[in-house]
Amino acid sequence: MIRIAITTYNRPAMLERLVNRLFDEDGYKLDVYIYDDGSDEAPSVPGCTVHTYEHGGARGFYRLWNGIMQDAQEAHDWARLIVLPDDVDPMSGFLGRSTELYDAIDDKHKVAMGLLTDEERRGKASWTDFVPRVVETSAGKVYHTQWTEHALICGRRFVDAMPHMYSLPERAFITNPLRSSGVGAHISRAMDSAGFHIYQAFETLLHHGDHESLMHPELRKEERLTTK
Repeated sequence: MIRIAITTYNRPAMLERLVNRLFDEDGYKLDVYIYDDGSDEAPSVPGCTVHTYEHGGARGFYRLWNGIMQDAQEAHDWARLIVLPDDVDPMSGFLGRSTELYDAIDDKHKVAMGLLTDEERRGKASWTDFVPRVVETSAGKVYHTQWTEHALICGRRFVDAMPHMYSLPERAFITNPLRSSGVGAHISRAMDSAGFHIYQAFETLLHHGDHESLMHPELRKEERLTTK
């Protein structure tokens, strides 16, 4: 069983397209959960369970992340968890390629693999002092990065080891209006300090269009996500 957690806000068409792409891939039993950040109209997607939160944007995204982790910790019927934002487009054969590549990483300390490879950050360090390196696997190349955003695949050890995330202080957003939610930094530093290893797909498994960000509109004007 693959458990899918999708975060969404006011993108019903993109959300429906993403879910349909996942369900269209044959051979996989999926359990899909939608974590809605208070959309104007609550999403209704056939075959999915929807959890709705009060809208918080970047400041409140930690609540959705905690919900994803807590729900996954309490469930016992999944082998892999894939977390996705609503505005990505999976490559053809996404589920098969994601699980194949993750499972091929021969590292007893691995806990997660990022699925979206941003060309602007390819091979670069982020949030930890680790210098990323390329690793060859039987299924192809990956980066060992020690950082990830929240588009990822993981196993139960990642979920069980994830500490609860608390809100960043309001002054952090006042001081830096372009500040992101802090979830990626939280994930990366928590796993790195616990001695676990984080990887990233060498070739992106998710495409991100040039559409406006609803969580980080100002930040994304300065730092575009670019995938090939």
